[in-house]
Amino acid sequence: MSQAMIRGMMDEHNEQFVAYFLPTEETMQKRKNDEKQQLLYQDQEYEYRLTREYNWNVKNKASKGYEETYFFVVRPGQGVFYNEIETRVRLTKRRGKTTRSAMNSKLIVKHREMTDDELLAQEARLSQLESGVQDDTDQPRDGEIMEEADVQDEKDAGTMEGSAGSDQDEEFEKAFGSGEED
Repeated sequence: MSQAMIRGMMDEHNEQFVAYFLPTEETMQKRKNDEKQQLLYQDQEYEYRLTREYNWNVKNKASKGYEETYFFVVRPGQGVFYNEIETRVRLTKRRGKTTRSAMNSKLIVKHREMTDDELLAQEARLSQLESGVQDDTDQPRDGEIMEEADVQDEKDAGTMEGSAGSDQDEEFEKAFGSGEED
């Protein structure tokens, strides 16, 4: 559901889990009113009820059995970009640990404007993601030959990866060229 909220939580035994909250009927009505008024949110409280709990398993490059995964972004007029997902989180339903009182848990949300520090942190994260997207207009396309001066410049810069493509392209080919699915 597009209005759901997830949140990391800790139970009375200090075990961490992910809580899945769904909006109450009253909150759904508030959100419909927000949409009619073309507002993201109003200055009011929105209530959500705990519906499910999940355990999580995190895998990253340092984990045993890590498999490379990529995502794509299509930006009309700009191109198609891809990047590696370096961390994978798998959620599994948490069974037998939910108490009746826990299922009556509520999440009360009141939206506010972001602080200057939060905006800066968000912009820094965005620039980190975008830094992986490089302007490749100077790179040769398949079948093109680089001039000798360009090849030497790239060797000096330590970025020479051959005219067949970059290491990232080879990783992409390895991940998607085989036709295997996850």
